[in-house]
Amino acid sequence: MPLRELVAQALVNKGLSLDALSRSEDEIAIYDDLIARFGAATELPLRKHVAQALVNKGISLETLGRSADAIVVYDHLIARFGAATELPLREQVAQALVNKGLSLDTLGRSVDEIAVYDDLIARFGVAMELPLRKLVAQALYNKGSRSAPSAAATTRLPPMTTSSPATARRRNCPARTSRQGTLRQGFRLGRSPQRRRDCGLRRPHRPLRRGDGKVAARTGRQGNANEVEVDKASQIKAKVLAKIVISLSASAKIYSKSAQDNCRR
Repeated sequence: MPLRELVAQALVNKGLSLDALSRSEDEIAIYDDLIARFGAATELPLRKHVAQALVNKGISLETLGRSADAIVVYDHLIARFGAATELPLREQVAQALVNKGLSLDTLGRSVDEIAVYDDLIARFGVAMELPLRKLVAQALYNKGSRSAPSAAATTRLPPMTTSSPATARRRNCPARTSRQGTLRQGFRLGRSPQRRRDCGLRRPHRPLRRGDGKVAARTGRQGNANEVEVDKASQIKAKVLAKIVISLSASAKIYSKSAQDNCRR
């Protein structure tokens, strides 16, 4: 993997670590650093990391109660990558539209929220790719629950997994937990995704192994888990070998002493 891509992935991972520590301000600073470094890049992997950083920055702003700022970030992403034809970027644009709708919902701007979902459906309604179809379905569901609040009160789906930062604060999930969307973006390389206690919807991802040539998303530092396992295995082997050497040394001493006694006799 090129060094620039590794640097971008490391910044995404660092942001996710700060998110796990609930240090949203520091997390936003990391994403700003990534965008400043690679915002003008033309390589698809780097552009995808920039888009992920923008999505995550928007979610962090929403977590801090700054929904209006989050909308500005989503608009920036949509303006930058809205015309992209690559699936990874189209998926980020669709996710940004879902998240923008949820931020507008937080601000009580239901009419604008519905307009955003209509925009998403117009852009991706005929897409055949499963990730895009899933986001279109989320937009339709959210639009339906917003358009008919009385019916939605009795028919909203239960949370699919754990809390979405845009629909509820991470650790205190209020009543409105079935709104669909808001996924924090980015795989950490090297181990399986971790799940945090949230109230919304999170997309499963396959961790990246070296040589795959694919960018994964979220939770797992590159090489750390494997290196720790190797270190532990090496330590165990070293201890076992040390015990064997001590045992053999003791046996050799006993045998030598016994041989000397026999010679004296």
